[in-house]
Amino acid sequence: MNLKKLFISLFLVLIIFVQKIYADDAVNSARDIKNKFENAVVSIKITIKQKMAIQGREVNTNESRSEIIGTVIDNSGLIVTSLIATEPTVFYNKIMKNRGGPQASHMKWESEVSDIKIRFNDGQEKEGKILLRDKDLDLVFIQPAEKYSASSSVNLKEAGEVRILDQIVILSRLGKIASWTPTMTLDRIEAVIQKPRPFYISRTKDYFGAPVFSLDGKFAGIYVLRSTESDSDIISSIFSGPGAAGFIPIILPASDIAETVKQILETPAQEKSQ
Repeated sequence: MNLKKLFISLFLVLIIFVQKIYADDAVNSARDIKNKFENAVVSIKITIKQKMAIQGREVNTNESRSEIIGTVIDNSGLIVTSLIATEPTVFYNKIMKNRGGPQASHMKWESEVSDIKIRFNDGQEKEGKILLRDKDLDLVFIQPAEKYSASSSVNLKEAGEVRILDQIVILSRLGKIASWTPTMTLDRIEAVIQKPRPFYISRTKDYFGAPVFSLDGKFAGIYVLRSTESDSDIISSIFSGPGAAGFIPIILPASDIAETVKQILETPAQEKSQ
């Protein structure tokens, strides 16, 4: 082997070695974040009464139960999650408004949350109550009906910011079938949108309510659904890429959540819908 080939071989070995060290650092940081914040991820059981009306006449009613993910943002047990995950009729009405055509204006879904139970990491199940809904940000804030002291919460005062292609850590929790075991996902930011308000897009898109952290362990936001008006019809929107239908899962920055929490602290007993 001549000197040139030897140099190239050593250089490739060095690159692989450096990449492995970097990958190990990212994994170790993600594990630290999971160990520190996994108890801030809770399961929420929601019972919803839904009804559909056409031209004001009620044609269908049902009651459904679901289990979703929430993020504890205060040691009092205050939780934030995606509004549409708790009340899907909000999503139905937006679909009809965007793409339903003239006849859709006569159709309307309504829902009422009849029961909320929060399952904390210690196995305790607490009745919950809704403090505030924010339809613009797709947020709902839920608190235990009785006084509770949570063992862990994310830190809104040290919100993390992420840049495009930055690695992020997503924490979630499996359901009863898997004993509510915490999960962790490493992903990257695919886009940073600045207008009309900042938010992030990642490859992972199906973790509504789950917290996202920067690799240095700071709370960066949660997954929600962003919606806008769209004139794409149902078929063409399938082939037009993410967001063409007027809906896209996003990471809402922690700073937006902190601002809304400020409203709650100023009016703690008032449920407010925007």
